[in-house]
Amino acid sequence: MSAASALYCAALFLLLHAPVYAGGFFGGGEEVVPYDKFIISLLSENDAYFDSMVDKYYSAGTRIGFTSSEMDFAGEAAEKHPWLAAIGKLGLAAKPRVTKFNIYLNQEIYTPKDKVEFPDEKDRPYAGYLYLSLGLTNRNNDMEEHLWLDVGIVGPASLAQQTQDFIHLMVNHNSALPGWGTQLDNEPALNIHYQITRKYNLFVSKYFSSDTLLTADTALGNVDIHLGADMRLRFGYNLEADFGVPKVNMSYNASAPHSNDFSVYIFGGAGGRIVGRNIFLSGNTFSGGTGLRVNPFIYDFEFGAAILFKGFRISYIYTYKSKEFTTQDTGTNVGSILLDMAF
Repeated sequence: MSAASALYCAALFLLLHAPVYAGGFFGGGEEVVPYDKFIISLLSENDAYFDSMVDKYYSAGTRIGFTSSEMDFAGEAAEKHPWLAAIGKLGLAAKPRVTKFNIYLNQEIYTPKDKVEFPDEKDRPYAGYLYLSLGLTNRNNDMEEHLWLDVGIVGPASLAQQTQDFIHLMVNHNSALPGWGTQLDNEPALNIHYQITRKYNLFVSKYFSSDTLLTADTALGNVDIHLGADMRLRFGYNLEADFGVPKVNMSYNASAPHSNDFSVYIFGGAGGRIVGRNIFLSGNTFSGGTGLRVNPFIYDFEFGAAILFKGFRISYIYTYKSKEFTTQDTGTNVGSILLDMAF
């Protein structure tokens, strides 16, 4: 392990175990009011949302999601929904807390820099990923945690080629891109994820507030193995309406809004990841691999803005991700557009 990775592991350990403030890292202590609406989410990521002339590496990601209303399993909800209450016991969040359940349909598309029939062996391979995310979110007033399972398929069955060809035909009137015949083979995907976020208020007033969100996350499976940490700084009005804005596959997976109140804020952040496995770079599990040298540590920076009202949320995020493999020419620039609708 490199010195940078060792320092990163130490920082992550302190983040998770330091006894911060009276409530500790896992928060709790104050009564939590459950949010009684469910949320439909539409999230789209694309390098074209930042630069329409670029189409390489992490080309696009899409999510269609459903988030249930929140339940307090310390009350009547446990008697009405005993099976959900049993699942809701999972997690480290301090009580009192509330729990909601999430189901997302996701697709990710990866392409090399050069769109040729036989991409360079030193370039990222074509790859697609179609998967269902099933998870739960526990929340108290200053902490949010997520536990979820991804089940899906990597390879031609992900329909990534058909999706990209259709979009290029509709937007640019281009023909199908060459090279998809070399994409990763079909492989069932199974990945489990855990993420925890702790919020600290830096400044609170009637019209303006600032806070910081500290996050630790990990993943284990045949698609993705990593250990990561992130920090976001937010500035705006009524930051109590959510725990930040999510992204499809880049570090931060915040949940849906939990308030009807108006909120508007800007934010910036940075994060890092120790990478154990990335199937989209290393290749199929039971193959000879791609031969690419994957960078064991990657980082990203982000800037964005969000506006919320009545449980509806609209946001945009720009993210820069560092080089993921040694022969990559530049980092990746991606824009994320989110629409949450509460009912």
